[in-house]
Amino acid sequence: DALSMLPAQAVDRQMVSLFGGALSVTADSQRAVPGPCRTLDAAAPSTLDTEVSGGQAIMLEAGQAGDATFSLGLFLPPAPAPVSRVRLGAAVPEWVRVPDTGRPQVWRLRIKTASVGALEVCGAGSLQFHTGTSALSAEAAGGKLDPGWRFVTDPAAYGGLAAQVPAGTRTATWKDDFFGTPMTAPAGTFDVWFRMRAAGTTGRAPEISLGLFDTTAWAWVGGSRYSPSQAGNTYQWVRATTGAAPIPGHQLAFVSEFNSHSPATTDWFVDEAVMLPAGSPPPSDVAP
Repeated sequence: DALSMLPAQAVDRQMVSLFGGALSVTADSQRAVPGPCRTLDAAAPSTLDTEVSGGQAIMLEAGQAGDATFSLGLFLPPAPAPVSRVRLGAAVPEWVRVPDTGRPQVWRLRIKTASVGALEVCGAGSLQFHTGTSALSAEAAGGKLDPGWRFVTDPAAYGGLAAQVPAGTRTATWKDDFFGTPMTAPAGTFDVWFRMRAAGTTGRAPEISLGLFDTTAWAWVGGSRYSPSQAGNTYQWVRATTGAAPIPGHQLAFVSEFNSHSPATTDWFVDEAVMLPAGSPPPSDVAP
């Protein structure tokens, strides 16, 4: 596919701009329901990530009425800005059809729902699902990656992709992954959590920084440095910033940063970051 040879960010931005408006959500109780079906506990606000072939549909049925947003990506995780907002009915089958580009493409689909109780999902293949209310959230693989960072396929990541610093990476200057821009936060005090992992967890020297950055003032709002021994070799949420109070109206970005005159001792993977009201627990990972 010629598109895969072009810069992924530019392709995704253009494809979502051209075709995002064609995503449709239609109530229809007469259609035959495709398998497999899963029932998820969306008693709290929830996020579902899956992949759907172009022109195909999955079915959602919420136990309670509630709002939902739908975001699309192609080669990268879906952008934070949704392409559609819909009010889901209670116990009404809703068919979510992704755009048909006229070529065999597979869309990355992210669905965020309010508290809708039991959520039945049919016709989706592999999916990731987690609960938690966030003021802001973004996926690291969709960010602006400096040299040294790259995005890689990772089935354990929510959207199937993660930002990675490979073992052996050496740099004399800071190398960043800014993601989620542009974002502005409501007034308040927040904690910032990152979902990350390291392939090896024995190193004790800090190698990576995670946090929140004010791109208007060009200054850190807050962050923390991590050594491999502070990470898990499976994904876990770490609280990078506590009690952050962003300046109202300023634009913000999540940032993952690497700077080591010695080579990275292990592969680092960053999946997603969220900004939550101060004192809130991190999102809960739910096995579908």
